Amino acid sequence: MGRPVAAVVLAAGSGSRFGGVKLLADLDGRPVLQHVVDAVAAAGIERIVVVLGEAADALEAAVRWPPGAARVRNPRPAEGLASSLRVGVAAVRAGEEPEAILVALGDQPRIVPATVRALTDAPTDRPVILP
Repeated sequence: MGRPVAAVVLAAGSGSRFGGVKLLADLDGRPVLQHVVDAVAAAGIERIVVVLGEAADALEAAVRWPPGAARVRNPRPAEGLASSLRVGVAAVRAGEEPEAILVALGDQPRIVPATVRALTDAPTDRPVILP
């Protein structure tokens, strides 16, 4: 990895449109959230903060967390994605400030490490990079 990057994985949504806790749904023998966490870790990002919501206890138990992956709880997940982003960025900034923060969505299980690496290794002077 070309620069120090932390990741914030947003996983506090209720999955109401899905009919339940979408991030616990089985996909290829693993919870949906597990795929995202594994891809971010496999891309070489060591500082991972996962923002959990009302299903935090169930997700804590179901996911095999990489070493050092921090989990924080959004006390008000019903306020939406932006509230989870604030919680996650604050958790990252509570430690050593990274050069960049990658934001990943917990419900995008088909993300691959190569895409994460392409984003984090891309030279840019822009504050936001989109795939």
